[in-house]
Parts: sequence; C-alpha cells; structure tokens
Amino acid sequence: MRFIMKKTFLPSLLSICLMFSFSNAFGQGKYFVDQENVAINGYDLVSYFSKSEAVEGTEKHAMEYDGTTFYFSNKKNLKAFKKNPSSYLPAYGGFCAFGVAKANKKFPIDPTQFKIIDDKLYLFFKGDVNGKPLSSLDVWNKNEQGFLKMAEANWPKLNQ
Repeated sequence: MRFIMKKTFLPSLLSICLMFSFSNAFGQGKYFVDQENVAINGYDLVSYFSKSEAVEGTEKHAMEYDGTTFYFSNKKNLKAFKKNPSSYLPAYGGFCAFGVAKANKKFPIDPTQFKIIDDKLYLFFKGDVNGKPLSSLDVWNKNEQGFLKMAEANWPKLNQ
C-alpha cells in the first residue's frame, strides 16, 4: 500500500503544486484568504471547537484581526474570538497541513476538511486533481505524527 500511495499520490501532489503555483486566488500571505481577504473561505473558526463542525460565518459577524477579515456565525463566537484569538487561529495560517508537511508549500484548503489535535485546528485540501479525487486528510491520518513533525519543521521558513 505504501508503494502505491507514493506512486499515485506524489504525482497528484506535484499537480497541485503546479496548479497553484500560478494562482494567487488563495494568497501566499500569513493566512489562507480569498480575493477579498476573508480567511478560511469565511468559515467560523470558533465553531470548529465549540460544535466540532465547519460552519459558515457571515459578514454580519465579521472582524478584522492581524490585517485579515474573519467571519463568525453568531455574536457569541465573535466575542469568544475577540477575547482570545490565538486559541482559535488555525495551524499554518489555515493552509493545508499536509501540503506544509509533504511539499513545504502553502496549499488551499476545503474548510470542511479539518482535525483538532491538542486544541489546535488543522485544515486540509480536498478536491479533484487531474480528474481524480484527493483528500489530504485521509493521507495525513495514515501517518499523523510523522506529518506533524514535518509540518512543524517546515512552517517557520515557509511563514517568513
């Protein structure tokens, strides 16, 4: 299985690299943002922790933090974020944790693909690459501790 994963997944990962190296739609700044500088496709960071699910936020409950706009689904979550932003901010600026680990690159994410590890939010890519479905969370789960170590080693330089 490991050989198959390398043979099929790594070319897919290279495809993602090429696809997004020419695109600025997901930004290369500190946080994963859209073209309007809204983080995490407008999803509510607090809901990942309070509801254990991805919930879309709204402009009505928006806040600028660290030069980036964050949306929340309600006033309670906005207030919680204002009180302690660092406890809700995603690892690696909200870029794909697997991409940071394996490719040492900032890749976009699907905000519905997430995992909380030791009270930290990790987000992942899910989508079609070259006509084939790809879920980086599924691959991450096969070697979480190894990928976590790689991502932690890669992020400081990637985040400069």
